[in-house]
Amino acid sequence: MTNVSQSSSENLNLQSLQSKKVILESKIITIDEQVFKFLNSGPGNNFIFEIENDLKTTLDEFNKETYKPSGNISKITARLQKINGELGLKIKFKEVQSKQLWRNLKMIDGDLPEVLAYSLLYRWLERETSLLKISKILEEKDPLNFYNNEISSQKLYEYKLKRFLAECAMGMTSETPWHGVYDATGGVIIAKEDRDIVCFHIYDFNLFREYLINNTMFEQPSTGEDGDNPGHLRTKKGTKKYYYGWLYEENEKLYFKINLQIRFK
Repeated sequence: MTNVSQSSSENLNLQSLQSKKVILESKIITIDEQVFKFLNSGPGNNFIFEIENDLKTTLDEFNKETYKPSGNISKITARLQKINGELGLKIKFKEVQSKQLWRNLKMIDGDLPEVLAYSLLYRWLERETSLLKISKILEEKDPLNFYNNEISSQKLYEYKLKRFLAECAMGMTSETPWHGVYDATGGVIIAKEDRDIVCFHIYDFNLFREYLINNTMFEQPSTGEDGDNPGHLRTKKGTKKYYYGWLYEENEKLYFKINLQIRFK
């Protein structure tokens, strides 16, 4: 008579060996957490917001007053909190600076440009960098009215952010047209900062997405703002030209850009 527990154990071991064999014989993506960036960085990653034009002060005055805020907060947080709180001006997402990035995001999910826009906005308003915590803030505030004030067991914002992170990890970049074709057919190997290794078979995609949202954060690249003339471009040689993070005017309308950059914690 066959021992059931022994047989089950043997089957599991066999499945494990077969899974490893499939990964080794297939195309694999290797990610180094210390250097990997979700999307290539650049000004095309700027998300542009329109600000209600009722400032009651000059742009130069606003940008200078908020360039070096008191307390341990970023000038971006200080500016957005003043616009949203003290001045009570409406902030509305307008567009992604790169049309190619916009199309890539729409390829993944039609709501993704807006979901990422509000993720960035709350990242600064709430002073929170964790993707997982930002997803919880979005679920609570529901800026896109997915739930219409109803209770739902679905987590639409979290799921859409997970999909975005996974597509980036699987090869999507900002400026190259993304067709949803993965570079890997076997799985993903992640080299953690402590040099430990985490492996995900392609069949473990749910676990892979969960790992990504639990281990990623928003980063703050250089704004490219002129410290001697806040609200204007810094033109010195060697400046990273992301150019975001201050209030500016265009065709008598006010705008504010926030740059998207994400890395592993």
